[in-house]
Amino acid sequence: MKQISKSKRGFTLTEIVLVVAIILILASSFAIGISEYLNTSEKASEQVDASVEALSENISVKEEKLAGYGF
Repeated sequence: MKQISKSKRGFTLTEIVLVVAIILILASSFAIGISEYLNTSEKASEQVDASVEALSENISVKEEKLAGYGF
């Protein structure tokens, strides 16, 4: 029988599969975190847009009142 020397270096299939599985788990948890972050930022953006629109309307009303006074 041919004997494999212990000095031969490399990774076994089990080690490679384990590393790939760990990387996939980390990537999926990262993707979930990013999607939650994007949902939160989208809600915040909608709130900011609503606030800007309300302020814009308020400024328009004030400008109209000032125009009535000759400013």
